[in-house]
Amino acid sequence: MSVSVMKVGGSCLTDIDSLGQLDKISKIWPFNVIVVSAFKGVTDALYGAYYSLHRSEYVEALIRRYSKELSKRNLETEDFIFNRILSLMRFSGVGDFTKKVDECNIDFYVSLGEQISGAVCTIYLEDHYDAIYMDSIETGILIRRVDDVNKIDLDRSIQLRNEKLEEYLGKKTIITTGFYGLDEFGKVAIAGRNSSDYVASVLAVKFGADKLILFKDVDGIYRTDPRLISSISPIGEMDYEEATKYSIKGGIIHPDAVRICGENNVIIHVMGYHSLKVGTIVRPFVNGKTKLYFPETA
Repeated sequence: MSVSVMKVGGSCLTDIDSLGQLDKISKIWPFNVIVVSAFKGVTDALYGAYYSLHRSEYVEALIRRYSKELSKRNLETEDFIFNRILSLMRFSGVGDFTKKVDECNIDFYVSLGEQISGAVCTIYLEDHYDAIYMDSIETGILIRRVDDVNKIDLDRSIQLRNEKLEEYLGKKTIITTGFYGLDEFGKVAIAGRNSSDYVASVLAVKFGADKLILFKDVDGIYRTDPRLISSISPIGEMDYEEATKYSIKGGIIHPDAVRICGENNVIIHVMGYHSLKVGTIVRPFVNGKTKLYFPETA
């Protein structure tokens, strides 16, 4: 069974209600890998909160907020869901959480946004889908320092095996995180700001995915800002070279994601998270034609 890797951007994940689209996506594309970013605004807030005297209290309040919202949707209590989120984040309890968060470095701290998002999305989906949570460390994302910049070590990340992951691949919906991995010292390290596309592209290569689907808050890549011209349509398709030019200008896709997909012939589909419309396809051109992979229900 071929596996698709999908990434949902943080600007799409605004609150618990926004996860309804994730439910639709899991129904249309079951048993795939979904990479989630932190909820909108959380990463910036964590960067600010790290230097406060209440860093663990801030994160705990964040988790309790999502626990309260989730408890309204199922039969479990807020406290039960709170402890379930901590467990999925690999904390043994509130005491363990407080100690580790108060003593952690900034990379670990800001990665908590993705970890919370991954745990919350898993709890949201697991009642209706066979969903499990494995963060980007468990999926094998390894970080190395190159010219004072953190980069994903593609070769080592691909080679690192996880029997549990391989057992579930194509049989369960795997919720994982973007943004971070492990460095050469075994510590959490981020792959740079807005790097969840980057992580997703590495996983697409690692899992031999036939495509990488990037869900965004717009329907594709545009030649100009769609907020300025409401009638404009996204570019239907482009090659990796053109996509790279757009990404360098601050476009929709992370430049390293385009590079990795281009080097490994992984087709990229950019879709609107809310519309689920076919947006932009990034691929190598073959006789000017491409194959569409989207189900008719999308």
